[in-house]
Amino acid sequence: MATLTSTYAQSTSPIKAVHAGLNSVYSDYTLAAAFSAGDVVQMVKVPNRARIRSVRVGNLSVASGSFSVGDGGDTARFIAVTSATLSTVFSLNQAGGLGYKYSFSDDAAVQYDTIDYVQTVAGGSAGSILRMTVDYTVDE
Repeated sequence: MATLTSTYAQSTSPIKAVHAGLNSVYSDYTLAAAFSAGDVVQMVKVPNRARIRSVRVGNLSVASGSFSVGDGGDTARFIAVTSATLSTVFSLNQAGGLGYKYSFSDDAAVQYDTIDYVQTVAGGSAGSILRMTVDYTVDE
Protein backbone atom coordinates (compact mmCIF):
# COMPACT_ATOMS: atom_id res chain seq x y z
CA MET A 1 0.00 0.00 0.00
CA ALA A 2 1.46 3.33 -1.09
CA THR A 3 0.37 6.96 -1.06
CA LEU A 4 1.00 8.60 -4.42
CA THR A 5 0.41 12.21 -5.46
CA SER A 6 -0.79 13.72 -8.74
CA THR A 7 0.92 16.84 -10.05
CA TYR A 8 -1.93 19.09 -8.90
CA ALA A 9 -1.88 17.73 -5.32
CA GLN A 10 1.86 18.32 -4.79
CA SER A 11 2.74 20.56 -1.85
CA THR A 12 4.12 23.20 -4.24
CA SER A 13 0.93 23.35 -6.32
CA PRO A 14 -1.31 26.37 -5.53
CA ILE A 15 -4.75 25.87 -3.99
CA LYS A 16 -7.62 27.23 -6.08
CA ALA A 17 -9.96 29.12 -3.71
CA VAL A 18 -11.95 31.80 -5.50
CA HIS A 19 -14.75 32.96 -3.16
CA ALA A 20 -17.17 34.02 -5.90
CA GLY A 21 -18.53 31.33 -8.18
CA LEU A 22 -17.52 27.78 -8.93
CA ASN A 23 -13.97 26.44 -8.73
CA SER A 24 -13.22 23.55 -11.06
CA VAL A 25 -10.00 21.58 -10.64
CA TYR A 26 -8.74 18.95 -13.05
CA SER A 27 -5.88 16.53 -12.48
CA ASP A 28 -4.28 13.52 -14.18
CA TYR A 29 -2.09 10.81 -12.71
CA THR A 30 -0.05 8.34 -14.78
CA LEU A 31 0.85 5.09 -13.03
CA ALA A 32 4.54 4.28 -12.82
CA ALA A 33 3.67 0.65 -11.97
CA ALA A 34 0.60 -1.50 -11.35
CA PHE A 35 -1.57 -0.64 -8.34
CA SER A 36 -1.48 -2.73 -5.21
CA ALA A 37 -4.64 -3.12 -3.13
CA GLY A 38 -4.91 -0.13 -0.81
CA ASP A 39 -2.86 2.29 -2.91
CA VAL A 40 -4.03 5.90 -2.55
CA VAL A 41 -3.52 8.62 -5.15
CA GLN A 42 -3.97 12.14 -3.79
CA MET A 43 -5.55 13.74 -6.85
CA VAL A 44 -6.96 17.20 -6.05
CA LYS A 45 -6.36 19.72 -3.25
CA VAL A 46 -9.40 21.46 -1.80
CA PRO A 47 -9.16 24.46 0.55
CA ASN A 48 -10.70 25.07 3.94
CA ARG A 49 -14.45 25.86 3.60
CA ALA A 50 -14.72 24.14 0.18
CA ARG A 51 -18.23 22.79 -0.42
CA ILE A 52 -18.17 19.91 -2.94
CA ARG A 53 -20.60 20.20 -5.86
CA SER A 54 -19.39 17.33 -8.06
CA VAL A 55 -16.62 14.77 -8.39
CA ARG A 56 -15.89 12.88 -11.59
CA VAL A 57 -13.16 10.32 -12.13
CA GLY A 58 -12.16 8.57 -15.32
CA ASN A 59 -10.07 5.45 -15.70
CA LEU A 60 -8.75 6.35 -19.11
CA SER A 61 -6.57 3.30 -19.52
CA VAL A 62 -6.98 1.13 -16.42
CA ALA A 63 -8.54 -1.96 -18.00
CA SER A 64 -10.29 -3.15 -14.85
CA GLY A 65 -10.18 -2.89 -11.11
CA SER A 66 -12.05 -1.69 -8.08
CA PHE A 67 -11.71 1.73 -6.44
CA SER A 68 -13.38 4.38 -4.29
CA VAL A 69 -13.01 8.16 -4.06
CA GLY A 70 -12.86 10.00 -0.77
CA ASP A 71 -10.41 11.68 1.59
CA GLY A 72 -8.48 10.92 4.76
CA GLY A 73 -11.65 11.00 6.86
CA ASP A 74 -13.73 8.69 4.62
CA THR A 75 -12.13 6.84 1.73
CA ALA A 76 -15.54 6.43 0.02
CA ARG A 77 -17.06 9.84 0.83
CA PHE A 78 -17.74 10.68 -2.84
CA ILE A 79 -17.73 7.43 -4.81
CA ALA A 80 -18.45 4.10 -3.13
CA VAL A 81 -16.32 1.07 -3.96
CA THR A 82 -16.96 0.56 -7.67
CA SER A 83 -15.66 -1.78 -10.35
CA ALA A 84 -13.87 0.12 -13.09
CA THR A 85 -13.77 -0.67 -16.76
CA LEU A 86 -11.71 0.91 -19.50
CA SER A 87 -12.63 4.50 -20.43
CA THR A 88 -15.57 4.76 -18.01
CA VAL A 89 -16.31 8.02 -16.19
CA PHE A 90 -17.79 7.79 -12.68
CA SER A 91 -19.58 10.65 -10.91
CA LEU A 92 -20.22 11.37 -7.26
CA ASN A 93 -22.65 8.69 -6.06
CA GLN A 94 -22.63 8.99 -2.27
CA ALA A 95 -25.40 11.19 -0.84
CA GLY A 96 -23.15 12.23 2.05
CA GLY A 97 -20.57 13.63 -0.36
CA LEU A 98 -22.89 16.00 -2.21
CA GLY A 99 -22.48 19.40 -0.59
CA TYR A 100 -19.87 18.12 1.88
CA LYS A 101 -18.01 21.09 3.42
CA TYR A 102 -14.39 20.87 4.50
CA SER A 103 -13.83 22.63 7.78
CA PHE A 104 -10.41 22.63 9.35
CA SER A 105 -9.17 24.20 12.55
CA ASP A 106 -8.07 27.82 12.49
CA ASP A 107 -4.50 26.54 12.54
CA ALA A 108 -2.71 28.30 9.66
CA ALA A 109 -0.76 25.09 9.01
CA VAL A 110 -3.95 23.28 7.91
CA GLN A 111 -4.97 24.93 4.66
CA TYR A 112 -6.23 22.07 2.51
CA ASP A 113 -7.16 18.41 2.22
CA THR A 114 -6.93 16.14 -0.81
CA ILE A 115 -9.60 14.18 -2.61
CA ASP A 116 -8.15 10.75 -3.18
CA TYR A 117 -8.52 7.82 -5.56
CA VAL A 118 -8.24 4.60 -3.52
CA GLN A 119 -7.50 1.34 -5.33
CA THR A 120 -9.25 -1.49 -3.47
CA VAL A 121 -7.81 -4.42 -5.48
CA ALA A 122 -4.56 -4.75 -7.41
CA GLY A 123 -4.79 -3.68 -11.04
CA GLY A 124 -3.71 -1.36 -13.80
CA SER A 125 -0.26 -1.20 -15.33
CA ALA A 126 2.55 1.25 -15.89
CA GLY A 127 1.35 4.04 -18.14
CA SER A 128 -2.32 3.76 -17.09
CA ILE A 129 -3.97 7.18 -16.67
CA LEU A 130 -6.46 8.40 -14.07
CA ARG A 131 -8.27 11.72 -14.45
CA MET A 132 -10.32 13.58 -11.84
CA THR A 133 -12.38 16.76 -11.97
CA VAL A 134 -13.79 18.33 -8.79
CA ASP A 135 -16.18 21.30 -8.72
CA TYR A 136 -16.61 23.23 -5.48
CA THR A 137 -17.52 26.60 -4.04
CA VAL A 138 -15.73 28.25 -1.12
CA ASP A 139 -17.97 29.50 1.68
CA GLU A 140 -16.98 32.49 3.79
